[in-house]
Amino acid sequence: AREGPEAYSLRVGHHNGEPFAVATAGTGAGLAHALESFAQLVEATAGGAALRHARVHVRDWPEKPWRGLMLDVARHFLPPPALARAVDACAAAKLNVLHLHLSDS
Repeated sequence: AREGPEAYSLRVGHHNGEPFAVATAGTGAGLAHALESFAQLVEATAGGAALRHARVHVRDWPEKPWRGLMLDVARHFLPPPALARAVDACAAAKLNVLHLHLSDS
């Protein structure tokens, strides 16, 4: 595999007892993927938030340029909350295409 415009690097850990995170990317899309990965490494706690792992280094890039989901809402109605959950799931999986089949003609 080779890196491309959506590649990113993410380092998360602790330094002198303080948490840190460093994300680097060549494009906004790469940075968005790094932020999504960071969000997946943080969990809510009673006192705020905590890292799921003490130390992480991620270098990632998509293998394929087209990664997407097709929803046929013309034939199978989806209520808006279900559609919003599908969009959130696409972001979590770092998909870059959402194809909505809106009508049959």
